[in-house]
Amino acid sequence: MAEEETERKLVQSLRKTQQQFNIIKIRLDTDKLMGQIEAFLRGYRVVAKPDSNSPQGYSYENEKFSEPKATDQGISSILNWLTAKINSQTVQGNYPVDKTGYSWSYIKDIKDLRIDFSKYILINRIDWEISVKEVEGVIDFVMHITKPFLSRLIGNLERTSYIDTLQARESVVHGEPDKKRGFFGLGGK
Repeated sequence: MAEEETERKLVQSLRKTQQQFNIIKIRLDTDKLMGQIEAFLRGYRVVAKPDSNSPQGYSYENEKFSEPKATDQGISSILNWLTAKINSQTVQGNYPVDKTGYSWSYIKDIKDLRIDFSKYILINRIDWEISVKEVEGVIDFVMHITKPFLSRLIGNLERTSYIDTLQARESVVHGEPDKKRGFFGLGGK
């Protein structure tokens, strides 16, 4: 009976560890954000379509809705430039908050990012074939996605929220391993 309880606790612990890992992976994964930016730049939107072969009953597909905003080289360059701000290391940073509740470093960083990104687009606009009427839309779209992503760093709340997720719990069982069910009681020879 005690052995079954120990095995049950071990399996629960392993499941919880896997769930925690998945949560952290989702929090740190920037592929979806970068994918949204790329789809916008390429003139696609992501839509859900019925799919009987998918476990969810639907799958996501890119649907063309406009012409690309830039050449392939321009799109690649923009995406590469953005990885300096939109990456899994950045989201683990911190924008301190003052006693009034504002994060002036966040506000300054967003302002600087908009200025720097705007310069980058304007300097390369002709080579990347970005039309004048698309420049503001490209800059705004990227900023609308980047601001909420970076706001997760205000007051160090993102990193602080990892504490519960990353806490490891360990159970030690003394005695000989069960020969029938393996060392961890999860099967074996």
